[in-house]
Amino acid sequence: MAHLRMSELRVTVAFATTGETHSTVLQSNAVVSDLAKELQKTSQDALGSCSFLRDGLPLRMEDRISCSADLSDVTIQLVVHRLEGRWTWKKGEKPDEKQEVAHDYECHVLLLRGDGQAQSSKYHTWRRDDENYGSQRTIIGCTSRPGPKDELSSAFLRGEGAHEGRGVWEVQQDPEPTLCVSGAGFTSAGIIENDDLVVHGAGPIPHEVFTVTLRDLLSTFEFSQE
Repeated sequence: MAHLRMSELRVTVAFATTGETHSTVLQSNAVVSDLAKELQKTSQDALGSCSFLRDGLPLRMEDRISCSADLSDVTIQLVVHRLEGRWTWKKGEKPDEKQEVAHDYECHVLLLRGDGQAQSSKYHTWRRDDENYGSQRTIIGCTSRPGPKDELSSAFLRGEGAHEGRGVWEVQQDPEPTLCVSGAGFTSAGIIENDDLVVHGAGPIPHEVFTVTLRDLLSTFEFSQE
């Protein structure tokens, strides 16, 4: 391996979803956009749709690659898909709340921002018959009810308004590349079984964690920028 000059930085890029690595040398003060341009020379992937992460945390294009002037080697994770935006997973048909018909509907929404902040909403509603039905919702990144039961506002992605208990996201590597959203949140539930009330209540929760492998995220969730 060639020796580096004092003004140079060796960057090892680890492709998070494949495990492959690529090494390149940049100036010590290089930013993420410099790395993207260098990789574009040899990659067939649309790097404009990628997310760059250092120690599992997202980097912006204007961020310095090295977090310390004393470092000469840095490892950057590359996810060949833009993670920042809205991710939605749904199961079943959304019921009309005005009609009390049998249903089983789930919806999970993730909002990921480029600065590492996040919100998550996991909603489930079901009805088997007039004596067995209910719903429950768990939210990360909000400590109060944020609006419609199966939605989160895009204002968060645009950085608008105040958001209590804002969550954070990162990509962890053990045992495989996995998205982790965590933070303070809010939960609510109402469940009727055999015509008896078994669960009813709502309130803030100090800490909640949601994880999904990048493999499952990219294959089962729908993505949109807002």
